[in-house]
Amino acid sequence: MKIIKTKKKLLKELKKNKFNISLIPTMGNIHQGHLFLIKKSIKISNLIIVSIFLNKLQFNKLQDFINYPKTIKEDLKKLKKNKVDIVFLPHEKEIYPDGFYKHTIVSVKKTSTILENKNRTNHLNGVSTIICKLFNLIQPQYSIFGEKDYQQLYIIKTLVKELNYNIKIISIPIIREKNGLAISSRNNLLKKNEKKQASCIYKYLKKIKKKMYYYKFKIFKKIKKKYKKKFLKKKIKLESLYIRDSKNLKIISKNSKKAIILISVFIKNIRLIDNIFVNLKKNK
Repeated sequence: MKIIKTKKKLLKELKKNKFNISLIPTMGNIHQGHLFLIKKSIKISNLIIVSIFLNKLQFNKLQDFINYPKTIKEDLKKLKKNKVDIVFLPHEKEIYPDGFYKHTIVSVKKTSTILENKNRTNHLNGVSTIICKLFNLIQPQYSIFGEKDYQQLYIIKTLVKELNYNIKIISIPIIREKNGLAISSRNNLLKKNEKKQASCIYKYLKKIKKKMYYYKFKIFKKIKKKYKKKFLKKKIKLESLYIRDSKNLKIISKNSKKAIILISVFIKNIRLIDNIFVNLKKNK
């Protein structure tokens, strides 16, 4: 496994391997979800590149950036063990040579200003900007993402389509811990008892899904109010709960075939997100 820290060295290495490249962008703190993406990439490509870059541009709170788990030594051991070919580990100046405050921003306007943007202003613009920079630099044939950050995944698929990238985006279903908690780097910030608390997130999502027969969408506000109280009893703050058409993230219509319920919560100052799909045909 090669560890490359500069764009110049990376481009030199890529000249040797121009085809069947899989890129897995990460911010580090490699977990089982990332490793599952790597296993998928092994099946479809000859060269696996994992990028590790803690992108300050996508954090709307400095403290959140500071608190993000940083485990580079452990990450590199895991990646080597899982047969990654190249780890791109750039310094911030390699990515934003003149700083990022006045940097060119890539914005998928029709989707980056809704849902998550309400609570995390410009977060999604930060994501789309760093992804475009990595795509332009590496030019992979494939890039693999998990479905936990669903709006982020949708935005990446949209920018690939609209900016004419010749890249296939592959999405992988959420990988969960034994208690149902969606695997995330932020889980490492939770104490043992808080992880136990967080197990109710997925349980509640499954219960809400059962209630989401098509004719009941109008009572979603009542359901949201009910579960806000349920979460409070578990000492969890419900930040947002949405149901949208999974195809375009718009409000459900009569033509919608599949929905997605999106949730974000806080356990103390740790923000967790999750989602679940609803097949509308089966639930009519």
